[in-house]
Amino acid sequence: MSLWHDLRRAYVEGVFDVLRRYWCAYGGARAVLLSPYFHAALLLTALLWPYWLRLPWWDVALAAMPSCRVPDDCIDPKRRALFVSRAVMRGLIEQLRSEAT
Repeated sequence: MSLWHDLRRAYVEGVFDVLRRYWCAYGGARAVLLSPYFHAALLLTALLWPYWLRLPWWDVALAAMPSCRVPDDCIDPKRRALFVSRAVMRGLIEQLRSEAT
C-alpha cells in the first residue's frame, strides 16, 4: 500500500474516531445548540461586533492589558512594603554574616 493510503487510514481510524467518540459523548450538535454558553457567545458576538470588525482591533485588546513590562514593574502599593522589607532584611542578613566571619 502507498504511504498516502496508510496515512489517510490512520487518521480515519485513529484521530477521527477519537473526535467522533468525544463529540458523541458530549451530546453532539444538539447539546451545543442548547448550551447556555453557546447562547452567551452568540449574544456577545452580536453585541461586540463593532469592536472587533474595525481595524485596528488589536489596539482595543492591547489597551485592556496591563502595561507592565516585567512582573515587578507594577507592584501594588499594598505590597510595596513587603518588597522593601525583604530587601532590607537581605542586607541585614548579609551584614550579620560578614561580621560573624
